[in-house]
Amino acid sequence: MAGILEIAEAFSHQDQAPERSVVFVAVTLEESGLLGSKYYVAHPTFPLDKIAGVVNLDAMSVAGRSRDFVITGKGNSELEDMLKGYADQQGRTLTPESNTAAGYYFRSDHFNFAKAGVPALYAKGGSDLVEGGWRRARPLPTNTPSATTSLATRFTRAGVTTALSRT
Repeated sequence: MAGILEIAEAFSHQDQAPERSVVFVAVTLEESGLLGSKYYVAHPTFPLDKIAGVVNLDAMSVAGRSRDFVITGKGNSELEDMLKGYADQQGRTLTPESNTAAGYYFRSDHFNFAKAGVPALYAKGGSDLVEGGWRRARPLPTNTPSATTSLATRFTRAGVTTALSRT
């Protein structure tokens, strides 16, 4: 929850406002069958056909900046093409999750939106850390914006309007 609030606060202090409205939705009961996102999709605050896209913020990395950005369910979202441009600007690569057979793309809250026709992306910080090599335990970062926050901010400025986090 802290991560989604941090990103929302960063949006509120931007010099240039996004061209579209940005809505942060925190849903719950993912482990009970994606019930929170299922309810939101059935009773949306905004018409689903007006939502440009959903970015699932379920697993934000606190390990620090990485050279890669992991896409869960790589190849399942048209938003990946947009994200690739922003990742390229940061010198990062998009990589698939390590265990595609586990089906995580189909077991997280963005999936209910995708089933309803809303472009949905589940992405998170990578494993190839800028400092420290491949992911290993590190202390929590300082108050500087994380690479995930920076990339999410740029991506959302481009028209992605809903971000999900589970509480």
